[in-house]
Amino acid sequence: MNRARATRSWSLVVEPDASSGRVCALLSAVVLFGTLLTISSCASRDHAIANLEGNSIRAEKIAEVERFRSEQLIDP
Repeated sequence: MNRARATRSWSLVVEPDASSGRVCALLSAVVLFGTLLTISSCASRDHAIANLEGNSIRAEKIAEVERFRSEQLIDP
């Protein structure tokens, strides 16, 4: 009886059933979705940072041009 129970237990470990395949597919989908979500949020954050830095550089250049115009007495 113990041998039959051991054989039955071992077959459950060795032979995966259909539900474990579904669980594996679900976990893979969750990991893929999480990865895509992370990449998307990183890309949008990087875009926002680049936009802020671009605006800062643009403001500095405009101020530099205005200083040059006022110091050199150039009409716009």
